[in-house]
Amino acid sequence: MVQVLGQHSMQIHIVPVLLLQAVVVGGGYIGLEVAAGLSLQGLEVTMVFPDPHLMARILTPELAVFYEAYYAAKGIKLIKGQLAKEFKGDGKVSSVLLNDGSSLPADLVVVGAGARPASGLMKGQVATDKQGGIIVDGSFQTSVPNVYAIGDVASFPLLVAGGQLVRQEHVTNARLSAAHAAKALLGANPAPYDYQPYFYSREFNLSWQFYGQLDSPDRVVTWGSLDEDAAKASAAPNGPAPKFGAYWIRGGRIIGAFVEGPTGDESHALKVLVKAAPAAPADLNELKTDGIDWALNAKLASLQL
Repeated sequence: MVQVLGQHSMQIHIVPVLLLQAVVVGGGYIGLEVAAGLSLQGLEVTMVFPDPHLMARILTPELAVFYEAYYAAKGIKLIKGQLAKEFKGDGKVSSVLLNDGSSLPADLVVVGAGARPASGLMKGQVATDKQGGIIVDGSFQTSVPNVYAIGDVASFPLLVAGGQLVRQEHVTNARLSAAHAAKALLGANPAPYDYQPYFYSREFNLSWQFYGQLDSPDRVVTWGSLDEDAAKASAAPNGPAPKFGAYWIRGGRIIGAFVEGPTGDESHALKVLVKAAPAAPADLNELKTDGIDWALNAKLASLQL
């Protein structure tokens, strides 16, 4: 069986006796969430993806070590650096052929290999960027007056990045951009869209969040226990919820922050911190030793936040 799932179709209910072996193609959002859901339903799960580590668009190699060890401890097999070349079967899928010639048995295949903006309908009618995103202004109006584009397909000016045109493939942006465009359409003349990039996901007893800009950091400083031993302990039955994270630094300022297992106060502190993009401490070891407390203390001390 090959089933196409939307980004948030994560309520997976499968009778394990019918589907024993699942192959998940892709190591990003959908791959992580679907693999966890299938594993919890009792299936044997193998993830196949071309990147050198999980969630390569967000996680650094150091952060990925924890999640890869955690998934392995849950019995999920990871095959990195490989592409799914062909699905084989007679009426239903029975195996997945990889680009190295090896084959994986499969009763179920889920493909979460990313997406491209479906802007072909507008080609030649509105301005688009090189990736096909529809270029919009701060109210989501395209190059054609009174024509608007929102959500994943819209390439909008990100104010915190100096107006750089970006697309944000996330439900938060989809909701907020729709509301912002609606205000413009109703004549409310809203201020230019001031979005703070935000990503999150939940799998097993994991719950991570990222605030800010991912691109081109000069340095990423991690904190907390994120080695393989910590991952195995967290993955064990009734294991402790992990707590660790990282700060993204560019030009001497904190432009992004990742956290696993935050409280509400910790999430809010990181959101406020990254929005302000304060100067990083001269001694970056402070970030490593203080961890989330650095953000909490910076917020409480109102360090230009």
